[in-house]
Amino acid sequence: MPQVVAPPPPASAVAPLRRRRTPEVAASASPWRTRLLNYVLAFVTVVLVVDALVGDKGLLDTLRARRQHGALAAAPPG
Repeated sequence: MPQVVAPPPPASAVAPLRRRRTPEVAASASPWRTRLLNYVLAFVTVVLVVDALVGDKGLLDTLRARRQHGALAAAPPG
């Protein structure tokens, strides 16, 4: 049985393609708010880095423990 295909509609009947409208974005944050956020993030970063260096089980404590372990391992038993 032959298949019947409908002819395409005329070009004038087809609506032109349009881009979707993106929703309006609210105005960006005020400059003082952005600056405050940058300062807070910088402060938190500095605190975390200092804690990683000198805090309990920090880098300096780890280096000191390694030196102590090396000295004890090299010492004669007894």
